[in-house]
Amino acid sequence: MRLNTSEIASGKASDVGWLASRGMHLSPKWHWLRERPWAAAILDRLTTTRPTFNGHNASAWKRDVLRVNGFDERMGYGGMDREMGERLENLGVRGLQIRHRAVCIHLDHDRDYVSAEAIRKNQAIRRSTRHFGSTRTPYGVVQDTEHGQMSRHTVSAAA
Repeated sequence: MRLNTSEIASGKASDVGWLASRGMHLSPKWHWLRERPWAAAILDRLTTTRPTFNGHNASAWKRDVLRVNGFDERMGYGGMDREMGERLENLGVRGLQIRHRAVCIHLDHDRDYVSAEAIRKNQAIRRSTRHFGSTRTPYGVVQDTEHGQMSRHTVSAAA
């Protein structure tokens, strides 16, 4: 299914009924939850899956994103969203579980930019964030520099 910007801006692209009318296959779970929205809230409370910031269907207050300085721009494809979410969690921002109450649509795209080296580097940055309990990256919205150099240590892929 293809969507255009007006369908996204109008909110149609997140309406389950509209998606179904356009031929999107919906599992029986969608129909059941659509008819019983109160059940979705209960299932979200009962699920053993922890809420995490994983890009798809994730959002945060702008002030919190700025407090952690946004995405770590050293990172390539794979994990930027999760690493920022870990810094938000380290800051004390807790996610809400809405997996049964939110429509999530993936915009399909090629991933020809993925490399093993980028994945190793991203994993090293995430390990560092967890190990040090980092709440802010110097490589984000505001680039923290000192004497022309980044003011914090650089994480290598070997870390």
